[in-house]
Amino acid sequence: MKIACLLLSLFLSIVLLDSCVEPQEGCFDTFSSNYSIFADTECEDCCTYPNLNFTTRYLYGEDTNVDSSIYYQNEVDSYFKLRSFYLVMSQFELHGDEGDYLVRSKTEDKLINDDLLGLKFRTTSNSPGTITVEDSIRSIDFTLGLPVELDTPSSPDNEYSVIELLVDSTYYDENLDQFYKMIVEVEVDSMAETILSLGFPTLDMALTDDVVAGTTRGNALNIQLSVDFMRLFDGVRFQDVNEDEAKVLVLENIEEAIEFN
Repeated sequence: MKIACLLLSLFLSIVLLDSCVEPQEGCFDTFSSNYSIFADTECEDCCTYPNLNFTTRYLYGEDTNVDSSIYYQNEVDSYFKLRSFYLVMSQFELHGDEGDYLVRSKTEDKLINDDLLGLKFRTTSNSPGTITVEDSIRSIDFTLGLPVELDTPSSPDNEYSVIELLVDSTYYDENLDQFYKMIVEVEVDSMAETILSLGFPTLDMALTDDVVAGTTRGNALNIQLSVDFMRLFDGVRFQDVNEDEAKVLVLENIEEAIEFN
């Protein structure tokens, strides 16, 4: 009898103690970066998701750190000094052993959602959006440029805070009412400091590259991106070429110049 009373007392104590504990809100989505195993009440819009992160290296062949203060000489003995470089990439799709995955925009409240990545010389780390992946990623599809529906800056329906860099007039062609998708500026004369500026308002190339990146549920996926200016400027004679000829050569080289590792 004493044992029964003791057990009953213990049971009531546990029940009373449990009733005094306030319910804990938390994220129930196991793909989130803040999934809580202790939560007993699902929170509203509190889940956060891991990023797809790109670390960018700007190369010149075996030189792993392009220096904007020195001149480089390419395969046709033409020399240049890199002043600036800018490139827009979009529409990322990841392919793994178990399936294919889209990158989610960070601005889901916008009218048009898309995953955009703006590469700017000297900027080494950025992210186009978040992911929900539990797989080993083997390849990545992406587009150089912007989706057509995002490429009309004057449209009142489009909101561009998704990539603030594009708002700058430096990246906008007023005549075409389009954003530049790539801009390259190089100094081609050390005495006169002559600048060759190449702007590409109509860049639209779909590319695929292999990548080896393991990931686990709820963790960020980190990928290294390389831009090799030796490959990008292969064959360009900076001292005696016009802008149109240079643009043709750069477009021919760009697929070889960009790699994911």
